Amino acid sequence: MTQLKQDRARKTRQQVLEAAAAAFDERGYSASIDDVVSKSQLTKGGVYYHFENKDALVQGVLDATKPGLTGAVEPQELKLQEWIDTGMVLAYRLPRDTLLRAALRLSMEPVVQQSLRTPWPAWIQHTTRQLAAARARKELLPGVKIEDYGRMVAQAWAGIAALSPALDEGHPRDGGRADDESQANMERWTAHMYASWLPSLAISGIIPLLNTRPERGRQVWEARQCRQSKQVAVLSVVHRLAG
Repeated sequence: MTQLKQDRARKTRQQVLEAAAAAFDERGYSASIDDVVSKSQLTKGGVYYHFENKDALVQGVLDATKPGLTGAVEPQELKLQEWIDTGMVLAYRLPRDTLLRAALRLSMEPVVQQSLRTPWPAWIQHTTRQLAAARARKELLPGVKIEDYGRMVAQAWAGIAALSPALDEGHPRDGGRADDESQANMERWTAHMYASWLPSLAISGIIPLLNTRPERGRQVWEARQCRQSKQVAVLSVVHRLAG
């Protein structure tokens, strides 16, 4: 396959994944291949070329979410700050990222849990490693069971994400409160979760140094996006000069 064909195939596959994410975000696992075809503006054959059936497409959406769960934050001097940032960035991204919302919704469906691989075990392993690094740097209280906290943060974060719309005074898709307020609530309650856990997790001397403000996720994500844009611009200049 030529480079041009490979690039076209990758672009079409991504187009299918984005359409599938939109369909699964709206309807969950009950969304059909026809729903995906309609949103992708491709033929059914074009969808099946990349994914042989609906389960393969669901798995594709779940797998595409994994890098964003485990690689979305920058290294920090305090490893507990990295642990906090991981959840805060996801809280900021969730209302803005259809793929992430689709993966969350699909992961909660029994048929998916029973037969497919969800990305959340990878997130648990990632956050547990962050806590292990924090323990190695003497940031944690003695006796903290990092495996328990690694699992609890995933369960609690998913609970906030799933229940916040129902517990608020409405949901944007249902004519409820505005998007900005709904997004802010997700970030606010995630920040509250981390702040509430710190006294039982971190040594007292570093707690004042940790940022658990609701806007933390937005700040970290925007800084990362800015750095990546600059890197792309530099590479573009290098390639032009080399050409």
